[in-house]
Amino acid sequence: MLSDPDRPSFAVDLFEQQNLNADASGKGDYDTFRRNLEKWTGRADAVKVFQGSSLELDPSEIVAACGRSRLFSVDGGHTIDCTRNDLQIAEAVSEPHGVVVIDDVFNEFFPEVSIGLQAYMVEGGLRPFAITPNKLYLSHPQFAGAYRDWLRSRWDKRYEKTSEMYGSQVDLFGVRFASYPEWKRVLRDSPLYPALKRFKSSLIERD
Repeated sequence: MLSDPDRPSFAVDLFEQQNLNADASGKGDYDTFRRNLEKWTGRADAVKVFQGSSLELDPSEIVAACGRSRLFSVDGGHTIDCTRNDLQIAEAVSEPHGVVVIDDVFNEFFPEVSIGLQAYMVEGGLRPFAITPNKLYLSHPQFAGAYRDWLRSRWDKRYEKTSEMYGSQVDLFGVRFASYPEWKRVLRDSPLYPALKRFKSSLIERD
């Protein structure tokens, strides 16, 4: 759990109201959710739950019940309207230094997510600063540099390159590496990897 005792985490989900799940991007089960909370936190009430569509959720309800968010995960409805709306809610309830993580932006099965992100970017204040496999990380622009520096200092082995997205510098971590077979992942983490890479280069040069 990333929350303080006086600032609980929260979840928003349709759960059993699957008639509202227009894009069939998940299946809700409130009882399973509660059991998992109990298993991993020891308390079934550790998370404030807002049952229903986020399209009808007033962000002030979240702030009143839980305070402002430091880390907000957007992984709900995958329609254009849901994605744009959820990002707007995330911005509205987040701390000024808060981080928002959005799932499936690069998932070819849900192109609506990337379109919803683009619709949000027209007027929204958050901007991307990092990409990991199938995840995009956003913050207010004034904090993006500090977060990029922090990630680079701790995940330098997974850093691949810096790109530009919506006018912002974005660092990529482990994106290509995620598609490697397991044995290649183990090999790349090995202290022998640099030597093996140099040996392979020498063979190519001889050819």
